[in-house]
Amino acid sequence: MAGITDIAFRQICRICGADVVYSEMASATALFFQAEKTLELVKFDKKERPYIVQLFGKEPEHFAKATRIITKKIKPDGIDINFGCPAKKVFGHGSGCALMPQKDLARKIISAVCENTTLPFP
Repeated sequence: MAGITDIAFRQICRICGADVVYSEMASATALFFQAEKTLELVKFDKKERPYIVQLFGKEPEHFAKATRIITKKIKPDGIDINFGCPAKKVFGHGSGCALMPQKDLARKIISAVCENTTLPFP
């Protein structure tokens, strides 16, 4: 939920009993090009653990580098790939649910994430 699941919202969710919280969707492409704004978007407080970073995009090589950056700099409890967002802005760029019928590309993205982290992939 872009623009909703910020640090304050996640902390409220944890206080109210959430077992796990997720970051806002972060662009693997933005992280590939080392966008500081995107890194700020996925930072979290230790009170939020367990915390999962959710990535979206369509380029396996972007996911590979983004995963390495997230693993090293953010140190969440896991990484999630968004394969379900139907928002026009996400879908229109070939990400989110646009990846669902593209099994080969989805497989390459999943492999790129798995090969670049030891974090769980829920």
